[in-house]
Amino acid sequence: MTSTTRGAPAPGTMLGREADLARLAGALRRHRLVTVTGPGGVGKTRLVREAVHEPGGLPAVICELASVRDPSGVPSVIAESLGFPDVTAAAAALGDQPRLLVLDNAEHLLDAVAASVERLRAAGPRWRLLVTSREPLDVPGEQVLVLAPLPVPDDDADASIRSSPAVQLFLQRATEAGATPSDDPTTARTVAAIARRLDGLPLAIELAAARTRSLDPRDILRHLDARFELLTRRRDRGPERHRSLEAAIDWSYDRLEPGVQRFFASLGAFSGPFPVAAAHTVAGGPDTPETVTIDRLDILVNRSLLSVGERAGDTVYWLPETIRLYARRQLEASGELAPCDARCIDHYVGVAASLVTRGAFGWSAELFQQVQVAQANLQDAVRRCLLADPDPDRATILFAPLWGLVHNGRAEKVFDLGEQILRRWPDGSGPVWDMAVATTATAALLTDRPQRAEDLLAGVLAGGERGVGFVLAARADHLVALRAGDPARAAARLAEAIEVADTLALVAFTIELRLFAALLEARTDAAAALVLVDEALARTAAGDSPILQVFGALVRGAVTAVEDPDRARTVIEEAIALAEATGYPWGIGAGWRALGAAGIAAGDVAGAATALH
Repeated sequence: MTSTTRGAPAPGTMLGREADLARLAGALRRHRLVTVTGPGGVGKTRLVREAVHEPGGLPAVICELASVRDPSGVPSVIAESLGFPDVTAAAAALGDQPRLLVLDNAEHLLDAVAASVERLRAAGPRWRLLVTSREPLDVPGEQVLVLAPLPVPDDDADASIRSSPAVQLFLQRATEAGATPSDDPTTARTVAAIARRLDGLPLAIELAAARTRSLDPRDILRHLDARFELLTRRRDRGPERHRSLEAAIDWSYDRLEPGVQRFFASLGAFSGPFPVAAAHTVAGGPDTPETVTIDRLDILVNRSLLSVGERAGDTVYWLPETIRLYARRQLEASGELAPCDARCIDHYVGVAASLVTRGAFGWSAELFQQVQVAQANLQDAVRRCLLADPDPDRATILFAPLWGLVHNGRAEKVFDLGEQILRRWPDGSGPVWDMAVATTATAALLTDRPQRAEDLLAGVLAGGERGVGFVLAARADHLVALRAGDPARAAARLAEAIEVADTLALVAFTIELRLFAALLEARTDAAAALVLVDEALARTAAGDSPILQVFGALVRGAVTAVEDPDRARTVIEEAIALAEATGYPWGIGAGWRALGAAGIAAGDVAGAATALH
């Protein structure tokens, strides 16, 4: 590793925590009790110690609780930190003086700390209390401030990487360790990948950066599957819970009740976000009420071992990658890894079958978002089936819904997974086999592999099965034909696909295919094409398919641009707005491209360049 560390911040700066410091300062002005929570190693202690040294703050006393093992000793430790033999004496001497008392690392003494906090608030009316803990105290009047990991780069653009606090922290710690990471784009992208895989967790990033004395960032990235062995301090210095990444999680895991520990470990079967129902099926146990599952999820969220959010109108949970790997280690140690993974696969086979059935008749925004939420678990379930299953039955069912991802920036991943299925089971069998092949072919076409797409499609189109797989294959083959400059063949394929879709009442496909037909018709008769667009869009109301409405609006804009580019731009702008409201990335991107084309047709080169950029 050579060159300079341009972009590395000065030592001692609070990277990416400016907004958190401001939030904390505001909370302390408004509330007498503030608890900063977050996962182990996220930087709670450092944030709080930075905050208490801000100019103009209250006189502060820091009481370190990490080494206290006996809850009964909490009051005396607090009194000692204040310089008195007991809290009563401290209150008598200091009760009227404004003061900030920091109780650091309270998660293993919650009940004792909560009781002490109540006494302190009563004894010192002008005191403010600031607690750090992986879990809230859950007492009246408590203001909780959740500290998240550092932001990681959204993409591999140079600006995104250089502005990422997680990347900056890695560079700073690597420099302090005596390394000189290269400043080239490849190294920058590697450091960004490390930061993402470590979930932006400061402790993990610092431990990884310390390895740069002897390992190139690319080597560190390659070894992150063994992160618990890799990310340790060489000497037993600092708090015990921060001497390794595993120790930081042990500190929280060891304080869970045995039933919650088993539940937490079982969540390691998930590779991405999951709703309550999935958690209950996979981790809850057959005789456990769903309310117990909900309570356990709440415990894990409160103890900063589980993340929670909202997707597709539903509450979903997920384990950050490091926490998930830890959970799987616990599963493996207990001998429960295989049965737990099997339950997860079976659950997602059912999810996949439902998505495919519903997707044949309507493309609602909710359905699209559910595919997005389930995708990581579907893909991981396919990979497990590739390793263990004797036949492709489960793998093809799990793969089929991924057709909904090929037009949304994930075609390369879908193609790679589809090719693995085809290599593993080359004889071609199993449920929805034709759909799996057609999906792989569509992904091949979108990743600039037209010959591979054509070869795959030939087998489906020549077969006797005329179901959803045939419709998908004919749809893709019409695009292959257009690419080859053969509109007549494209029209013939569309006609076949529309006939089968109509026969099977595949409402969503019949609408989309007619819109494709309108685009073909526009080559020779724009007015007739607009009639076809209107006929297709008239069907979307019944199907409640905003995704098809977006596509229809884009087609209308493209057809209108043939004779009225200015009017077309208005139509396309409306389509982009609808795509943004729907959360449909392909529609947004295709809309800007169509807007660029309309700008060129209208002679507005500058506007077209902006849209295309």
